Amino acid sequence: MTQTNDNIPSFNVWTEPWITLEDPRGELSQHGIHDALVHAHEYTAIYDPSPLVVVGIHRLLTAILQDALNPQENSDLERLWVDGKYPANKIEEFGSQYADRFDLFSRDKPFLQSADLPMFPDEKERKISKRVAQLFPEAPSGSLVTHYRHITDEEQVISPTAAALGLVAMPPFVSSGGAGLMPSINGVPPIYVLPSGKTLFEVLTASLIASGLLNKYPKDNDLAWWKRPAPVVVHESKKKKPGMKFSEHCQLSEVGYLHGLTFPARKVRLHPERLNAVCSRTGNQSEWCVHTMAFRMGESCLEEVQWWDPFAAYRLPIKPTGKRKVSLSKKATDKPKPIRPMRTRVAWREFSGLFLQRKDDSQQTQRPLFLNQLAALEVSKQIQTYPFRCIAWQTDGKMKFYEWMDFGFDIPSSLLQEPDGAEWTEQALSFATESANVIKSVFSSTFKRDVKSPERFRRMKERLDADYWSVLAGEFRQFVLDLGDLARQKETLNGWLDTVIRQAQSAFERAADATGDDGNTLLKVEQGKENCRKQLNILRSKTKQGG
Repeated sequence: MTQTNDNIPSFNVWTEPWITLEDPRGELSQHGIHDALVHAHEYTAIYDPSPLVVVGIHRLLTAILQDALNPQENSDLERLWVDGKYPANKIEEFGSQYADRFDLFSRDKPFLQSADLPMFPDEKERKISKRVAQLFPEAPSGSLVTHYRHITDEEQVISPTAAALGLVAMPPFVSSGGAGLMPSINGVPPIYVLPSGKTLFEVLTASLIASGLLNKYPKDNDLAWWKRPAPVVVHESKKKKPGMKFSEHCQLSEVGYLHGLTFPARKVRLHPERLNAVCSRTGNQSEWCVHTMAFRMGESCLEEVQWWDPFAAYRLPIKPTGKRKVSLSKKATDKPKPIRPMRTRVAWREFSGLFLQRKDDSQQTQRPLFLNQLAALEVSKQIQTYPFRCIAWQTDGKMKFYEWMDFGFDIPSSLLQEPDGAEWTEQALSFATESANVIKSVFSSTFKRDVKSPERFRRMKERLDADYWSVLAGEFRQFVLDLGDLARQKETLNGWLDTVIRQAQSAFERAADATGDDGNTLLKVEQGKENCRKQLNILRSKTKQGG
């Protein structure tokens, strides 16, 4: 960290080390943006204890590369894969033009902040300032319960490095935060799908998109953070009401590609202090720290605006057919919505929507845009299996935050490229859901009257369902890998159906055995097991693929 004078520090994330990278030996080191990109082929991955920060850094680096390299055709991306590293001259050109836009404590263009707010607030501003803990959605602050964290948000101070990490996690993960604080561009945070690879170069290159696929985004006035006019000002928006002028609500009617990746959903200004303290997040000593900040509503979009996140999958509006009609009210308001995590549903059940495609009009989901780009490249056909990482932040869409989710999949490239790859996994997941309904129904009809406490019965049934889906998770991953053999997909599906029946029966028996050991209950247990086996076999025999 450098210092320009006694009052104003400087921490420029373009050159200062703040991004933790892992090398092939598993060792960790910190780098600025410039070094992370120029030497991306020498490292394996971005590392941070919080996967939310990993998503934020990944999106920032992707946006910078998209702008610096500006690939026009698939051939530009193919050539980049062949080269195996980024052209240093392109990174240098970008830096010479925009490096001054990455200083956390710049007077007129502070990185991901608003220059019209004071960096050193007066007494009046301090009274309405917020604790810096609010930069990290996974860290409880304010009135939120601080389980297992023996420090209050009033006591937290963070280094410039930690502040940068918090700022980059905000565009993808800012949720609603009380009166007037609307969520970021994706609304309630979706499940983000990130490519993995042998090197950071492969991870980021798999995230780039040729301009031909970007035609759904407005190209004029695409406000990438580093291209905004100085002094950089983030306008505070309010929800538009009938008759309001733009100057009164400031909600955006369109958002470009790079603008969306660095979307300032909050109007922020860090308040640096020379404290010479230990950072509450990293544990490192820092001369300059941040204890408070200005933290207000930033930009938002009009409700009808559709911005397609390149790393999120979407549920498409239901199309009216001869049998299915859509109400007039839904026709006016329904639009694609990101696939989001649900507390009552294991995330891998969204596999088809997150990764695969259908070739006919029955498609109800659209996978992330970067996957369409990756599948279109010739180089992708040379890779047998692609690894992906999925990260999500589970909330109630308002003020409750439950947990983050971090899981992965290895997927055969042949399945990603297959025009109707979702056909097989949709059948597999549908059958698994029907089997889950069978075992829960049999469990209810067998034991509900004998369990005196409704609450205890509810918990038993929930454990049965959770146990079933937990055991199937590993089986499903193997099923996906086996589907890569296109000539044996029907056989693979049949094997999955048999596995589901076996695991469903086992899950039921484990739950039944836990209900009690008196004579009457033991009789019910055996009757329930036999009935469950019968109902599952009926379901299996009805499935056409069973033959």
